[in-house]
Amino acid sequence: VTFNQFSNGSGNILLVESDIDFSGVLVQGDVVPPSSFVDLDGTNGFAILGESSNDFFGLSVAAAGDVDGDGFADLIVGAPDQAGGRGASYIVFGAASGFSAVAGATSAGVKQTGSTGYDLAGISVSGIGDINGDGIDDFMVGAPGYGGSVESEGEGAAFVVFGTGALGNIDLADVALGTGGFRITGENGYDFAGAAVSGLGDFNGDGIDDFAFSAPYNNSDDGKIYVVFGTDQGFGSSLDPVDIVNGNVGFSIESDGTADEIGFKIAALGDV
Repeated sequence: VTFNQFSNGSGNILLVESDIDFSGVLVQGDVVPPSSFVDLDGTNGFAILGESSNDFFGLSVAAAGDVDGDGFADLIVGAPDQAGGRGASYIVFGAASGFSAVAGATSAGVKQTGSTGYDLAGISVSGIGDINGDGIDDFMVGAPGYGGSVESEGEGAAFVVFGTGALGNIDLADVALGTGGFRITGENGYDFAGAAVSGLGDFNGDGIDDFAFSAPYNNSDDGKIYVVFGTDQGFGSSLDPVDIVNGNVGFSIESDGTADEIGFKIAALGDV
């Protein structure tokens, strides 16, 4: 999927699939969408290029929130086939100083590298708000191939990365050890946990943001969604999904059918 990025004239950047027709659409602000991708010049939007060919850069794109605490919203982009399937995600920092027409994935921000050889890290990405109550937004990277190989799928994992004013390049292997965040693996082999991740806002009304991730192949492809409550009491280096299922730190949603594969896509709805 290819995305164009448009400025709405108030400092926000909008990513829009390139095949969407804008004819007849009234655009508010001083800057209107360019007529084509090549018209992006840094004032009306910009292009972000992946590190190398066949990375699948841009397969997932999401608002990250302000993960470096500088007052500007940031962007997160996934590239699950980077480094032959290890995968990666990239935080692109928002700024008031303007943008060049074309930016490289690593020059525009910082990189989060998959922890093992076939993680498929970045197949899903999401900002998740401030889940640890420190005042800076956090983000999440799904790695559904974690624990597997090219020949076989692992249990999968979701990595939570804490925002910080000193955010730099991150190896998710360090996050798995509790440095700068924590890891949640699937319950079983072949769960494909982390296929989808999403922030939820303050789901349980305690004043701290919460998040969710899915494992669509759990229980012979029935699928399962896990909701995790944020806390200002701290997280360990890893979170046992059984604690989520048992209701200790959240809860799970299971399929009521057979081989439904629920959870390939999840999203926050707000107050519906």
